[in-house]
Amino acid sequence: MRILIIGHPVLDYVEYKGTTTIQPGGIFYTAAGFVSQKSANDKFYLLTCTDDKKDKYFSSVFSQFDLTYSQKTGLIPTVYLKIFDDKEREERFENFSDELSIKHISNFKQFDGIFINMISGNDVAISDLEFIRKNYHGKIYLDVHALSKGTDENGNRRFRKVPELKRWLNSVNIIQANEFELDTISHGKDEFEKAKFVLDSGPEILLITKGDKGVRAYYKNDTEIASVFLPAEKINAVNKVGCGDIFGAYFFYSYINNQNLTNALKSANKAGAIATSYSSTNYFINLKEDFDK
Repeated sequence: MRILIIGHPVLDYVEYKGTTTIQPGGIFYTAAGFVSQKSANDKFYLLTCTDDKKDKYFSSVFSQFDLTYSQKTGLIPTVYLKIFDDKEREERFENFSDELSIKHISNFKQFDGIFINMISGNDVAISDLEFIRKNYHGKIYLDVHALSKGTDENGNRRFRKVPELKRWLNSVNIIQANEFELDTISHGKDEFEKAKFVLDSGPEILLITKGDKGVRAYYKNDTEIASVFLPAEKINAVNKVGCGDIFGAYFFYSYINNQNLTNALKSANKAGAIATSYSSTNYFINLKEDFDK
């Protein structure tokens, strides 16, 4: 299997319960999720950016990808995260990276799937995504992530309706959002109406992650909107960063392999839960072993 993963890396300063930790972030988690599932016949390509100063934080995972399409940049972004138990995180960005260039990829048809995680919100331009869609008929996965947020003059991220929303939705097959992000890509008075709006706009599957409440997948069953819900796995959770990224990587890999939505959802739900038990990014190397157990 050949999969292209697209997204910016960031260096995270994570503040939680009075302690600040410096760790790799952004596309690092998605990449770690794919690597933990990699078989001998798989080849993963990573379109991201790296710099010479912070590469040490990412090399353990990035070195397992074909980096032909990646590019060097001056400095990768730094993100200051404040994590709370009872509300959505606060984010402040420094040093936004330029959009990632796709111009050196001449053949998108070589890939069995394309996974895009909008880490910074400007990882890929809508015009470039539409170009990929025009030239690629396989599955494209989009994690909404920071596409759902604008940036004020101080670098603070704030939720907003995604500009040119219909163009984004019309260009992907599978879209992932949490409950806060869902409001930025939809219209409607309740979750079902919002899901219907999304699915009527192009995607085949909408995944809504709900933290410790679980996850729901909406999809079209002929002309009807159907859904599958899974409660969150019971686990001793100590981490709230990167879990949705692991979820997405596991769902897409499983779904591309077997086209079974329920099985892919179970796999993703389990892997995302395991990620909540990791107190350090150093433990993500154990993800495959812990998943198999």
